[in-house]
Amino acid sequence: MVIAKISLIVLFFWLQVNFFIGKNGLYEYVQLYNKNLKKEENILNVLNRNKELLLEIQDWNTSDELKEEFARSKLGMIKKGETFYRIV
Repeated sequence: MVIAKISLIVLFFWLQVNFFIGKNGLYEYVQLYNKNLKKEENILNVLNRNKELLLEIQDWNTSDELKEEFARSKLGMIKKGETFYRIV
């Protein structure tokens, strides 16, 4: 009877250890859960950035002022008949 009690206690502690820190245990579950939350947050950030880029593309396709501003500031272009003055 004593051997049965001792073996049950050992079995209980062995199961507890495996449940908490063993392979596929609670510790690993919590780590994977936290990693999953970070990945989901990253995905949401990427989706939001994609929406912003799609809106920017739509602006580029519809706005002539945006194209003109880009041509003037980045490419150094001027309209016909304009005189360019560089102030040093």
